[in-house]
Amino acid sequence: MKNSIFVFVMLFSSAAFSQTLYVKKGDRFVGEETYNHGATGKECFVTIHAVESNEAKGVHCHNLEIEYSFQTKSDKLPELRQKLFSANTMRRGNERSCAALVDNSDNGDTVFGQNTSGLYNPLFNGQSGGIWNRSSFFMVFSPSKYPSEAKISNVRPTIEREWVCANLRLVK
Repeated sequence: MKNSIFVFVMLFSSAAFSQTLYVKKGDRFVGEETYNHGATGKECFVTIHAVESNEAKGVHCHNLEIEYSFQTKSDKLPELRQKLFSANTMRRGNERSCAALVDNSDNGDTVFGQNTSGLYNPLFNGQSGGIWNRSSFFMVFSPSKYPSEAKISNVRPTIEREWVCANLRLVK
Protein backbone atom coordinates (compact mmCIF):
# COMPACT_ATOMS: atom_id res chain seq x y z
CA MET A 1 0.00 0.00 0.00
CA LYS A 2 2.81 2.42 0.89
CA ASN A 3 4.48 1.77 -2.47
CA SER A 4 1.23 2.51 -4.31
CA ILE A 5 0.79 5.81 -2.49
CA PHE A 6 4.42 6.76 -3.19
CA VAL A 7 4.07 6.00 -6.92
CA PHE A 8 0.80 7.96 -7.10
CA VAL A 9 2.31 10.98 -5.31
CA MET A 10 5.38 10.93 -7.58
CA LEU A 11 3.26 10.70 -10.73
CA PHE A 12 0.90 13.43 -9.60
CA SER A 13 3.61 15.87 -8.49
CA SER A 14 5.62 15.28 -11.66
CA ALA A 15 2.61 15.84 -13.91
CA ALA A 16 1.49 18.96 -12.06
CA PHE A 17 5.00 20.40 -12.14
CA SER A 18 5.75 19.91 -15.81
CA GLN A 19 2.53 20.92 -17.53
CA THR A 20 3.73 24.30 -18.80
CA LEU A 21 6.62 22.58 -20.59
CA TYR A 22 7.12 19.00 -21.76
CA VAL A 23 10.84 18.46 -21.16
CA LYS A 24 12.65 16.41 -18.57
CA LYS A 25 16.19 15.64 -17.49
CA GLY A 26 17.98 13.64 -20.17
CA ASP A 27 15.91 14.85 -23.14
CA ARG A 28 18.04 15.57 -26.21
CA PHE A 29 16.88 17.66 -29.15
CA VAL A 30 18.38 17.91 -32.64
CA GLY A 31 17.98 20.88 -34.94
CA GLU A 32 19.31 22.79 -37.92
CA GLU A 33 22.34 24.97 -37.23
CA THR A 34 22.77 28.56 -38.38
CA TYR A 35 25.82 30.71 -37.71
CA ASN A 36 25.60 34.52 -38.02
CA HIS A 37 22.24 34.26 -39.82
CA GLY A 38 23.48 31.75 -42.41
CA ALA A 39 22.44 28.09 -42.61
CA THR A 40 25.44 25.77 -42.18
CA GLY A 41 23.75 22.55 -43.31
CA LYS A 42 24.91 20.92 -40.05
CA GLU A 43 23.00 19.48 -37.13
CA CYS A 44 23.09 20.97 -33.65
CA PHE A 45 21.96 19.50 -30.34
CA VAL A 46 20.50 20.67 -27.04
CA THR A 47 20.49 18.42 -23.98
CA ILE A 48 18.33 19.04 -20.91
CA HIS A 49 20.32 18.41 -17.70
CA ALA A 50 17.81 19.74 -15.15
CA VAL A 51 14.29 21.14 -14.88
CA GLU A 52 13.43 22.89 -11.63
CA SER A 53 10.47 24.87 -10.37
CA ASN A 54 11.21 28.51 -9.49
CA GLU A 55 8.06 29.65 -7.70
CA ALA A 56 10.08 32.36 -5.90
CA LYS A 57 10.27 34.19 -9.25
CA GLY A 58 6.56 33.76 -9.95
CA VAL A 59 3.74 31.39 -10.79
CA HIS A 60 4.60 28.72 -13.40
CA CYS A 61 8.28 29.76 -13.46
CA HIS A 62 11.10 27.26 -14.04
CA ASN A 63 14.86 26.98 -14.37
CA LEU A 64 16.49 24.82 -17.01
CA GLU A 65 20.05 23.60 -17.12
CA ILE A 66 20.90 22.87 -20.74
CA GLU A 67 23.93 22.09 -22.85
CA TYR A 68 24.33 23.39 -26.39
CA SER A 69 26.30 21.55 -29.09
CA PHE A 70 27.21 23.40 -32.30
CA GLN A 71 29.67 22.32 -35.01
CA THR A 72 30.53 25.66 -36.62
CA LYS A 73 33.28 27.80 -35.04
CA SER A 74 33.09 25.61 -31.94
CA ASP A 75 36.44 26.99 -30.73
CA LYS A 76 34.80 30.44 -30.44
CA LEU A 77 31.81 29.28 -28.39
CA PRO A 78 31.39 30.37 -24.76
CA GLU A 79 30.71 27.84 -21.99
CA LEU A 80 28.03 25.52 -23.42
CA ARG A 81 26.34 24.27 -20.25
CA GLN A 82 24.11 27.01 -18.92
CA LYS A 83 21.33 27.65 -16.44
CA LEU A 84 18.38 29.44 -18.04
CA PHE A 85 15.44 31.09 -16.32
CA SER A 86 11.88 31.40 -17.61
CA ALA A 87 10.96 34.95 -18.51
CA ASN A 88 8.05 36.74 -16.85
CA THR A 89 5.20 37.24 -19.27
CA MET A 90 2.50 38.78 -17.04
CA ARG A 91 2.39 40.95 -13.95
CA ARG A 92 -0.62 41.74 -11.79
CA GLY A 93 0.26 43.94 -8.83
CA ASN A 94 3.00 42.05 -6.98
CA GLU A 95 2.14 38.74 -8.68
CA ARG A 96 4.20 37.48 -11.60
CA SER A 97 3.66 34.61 -14.00
CA CYS A 98 6.10 33.04 -16.46
CA ALA A 99 3.32 31.34 -18.42
CA ALA A 100 1.69 32.45 -21.64
CA LEU A 101 -1.58 31.33 -23.17
CA VAL A 102 -1.39 28.59 -25.81
CA ASP A 103 -4.32 30.04 -27.75
CA ASN A 104 -3.31 33.72 -27.34
CA SER A 105 -6.67 34.65 -25.81
CA ASP A 106 -6.55 37.72 -23.62
CA ASN A 107 -7.56 36.45 -20.19
CA GLY A 108 -5.01 37.79 -17.72
CA ASP A 109 -6.30 35.67 -14.84
CA THR A 110 -5.66 32.37 -16.62
CA VAL A 111 -1.85 32.64 -16.43
CA PHE A 112 -2.06 32.94 -12.65
CA GLY A 113 -4.38 29.94 -12.20
CA GLN A 114 -3.58 26.33 -11.37
CA ASN A 115 -5.03 24.84 -14.58
CA THR A 116 -2.01 24.63 -16.90
CA SER A 117 -3.64 22.83 -19.83
CA GLY A 118 -3.77 26.05 -21.88
CA LEU A 119 -0.45 27.48 -20.66
CA TYR A 120 3.20 27.18 -21.66
CA ASN A 121 6.56 28.83 -20.91
CA PRO A 122 7.52 30.66 -24.12
CA LEU A 123 11.05 31.86 -23.31
CA PHE A 124 14.04 30.98 -21.16
CA ASN A 125 17.17 33.10 -21.02
CA GLY A 126 20.48 33.54 -19.23
CA GLN A 127 23.72 35.50 -19.46
CA SER A 128 27.40 35.12 -18.67
CA GLY A 129 30.56 37.14 -19.05
CA GLY A 130 31.39 40.78 -18.54
CA ILE A 131 31.50 44.00 -20.48
CA TRP A 132 34.24 42.84 -22.91
CA ASN A 133 32.84 39.39 -23.60
CA ARG A 134 29.14 38.92 -22.91
CA SER A 135 27.13 35.88 -23.92
CA SER A 136 23.35 35.60 -23.91
CA PHE A 137 21.58 32.24 -24.03
CA PHE A 138 17.99 31.59 -25.10
CA MET A 139 15.58 28.72 -25.50
CA VAL A 140 12.22 29.37 -27.17
CA PHE A 141 9.26 27.06 -26.62
CA SER A 142 6.28 26.70 -28.94
CA PRO A 143 2.66 26.43 -27.74
CA SER A 144 3.13 22.63 -28.05
CA LYS A 145 5.20 23.03 -24.83
CA TYR A 146 8.35 21.68 -26.54
CA PRO A 147 11.42 23.73 -27.43
CA SER A 148 11.55 25.06 -30.98
CA GLU A 149 14.80 27.05 -30.99
CA ALA A 150 17.97 27.52 -28.93
CA LYS A 151 20.34 30.43 -29.42
CA ILE A 152 23.69 31.76 -28.22
CA SER A 153 24.73 35.36 -28.86
CA ASN A 154 28.33 36.29 -28.03
CA VAL A 155 29.30 39.98 -28.14
CA ARG A 156 32.83 41.36 -27.93
CA PRO A 157 33.94 44.94 -28.66
CA THR A 158 34.84 44.15 -32.27
CA ILE A 159 32.67 41.18 -33.20
CA GLU A 160 29.29 39.60 -32.59
CA ARG A 161 28.68 35.90 -33.14
CA GLU A 162 25.35 34.09 -33.10
CA TRP A 163 24.61 30.38 -33.14
CA VAL A 164 21.01 29.19 -33.56
CA CYS A 165 19.67 25.66 -33.34
CA ALA A 166 16.27 25.87 -35.07
CA ASN A 167 13.41 23.45 -35.75
CA LEU A 168 14.24 21.39 -32.68
CA ARG A 169 12.82 17.89 -32.42
CA LEU A 170 13.17 15.29 -29.69
CA VAL A 171 15.70 12.52 -30.33
CA LYS A 172 14.10 9.19 -29.43
